Amino acid sequence: MKQKTKIYNLLAYTLKVVYKDRVEDSDGSWMYGQCNWDASNVTIEISTKSKDGRKLRAEEIEATLRHELFHFILDVLQHRDLSADEALVEWLANATLMLNKQGLTI
Repeated sequence: MKQKTKIYNLLAYTLKVVYKDRVEDSDGSWMYGQCNWDASNVTIEISTKSKDGRKLRAEEIEATLRHELFHFILDVLQHRDLSADEALVEWLANATLMLNKQGLTI
């Protein structure tokens, strides 16, 4: 897949969302996604393929985006301790996804 980028403005930040085949952490390990800060710009990178190269389902990609967005929101609100709580961030992402499926657009 060719890299795809979308730009949003949220909470006084320019938010760039980059969809690419593989997102890696600093040691080269595969990740679903990550959020990177650079001054007032934020880049969220989302993997579109799994660790073994399988194409991820749209639902997995959307869940990853929601997860990374909650990291961003909590960090902006200076709740870095909550942002570091992966279980909480994942719960928030899943809860908003379930509400969307019920017709409440978030």
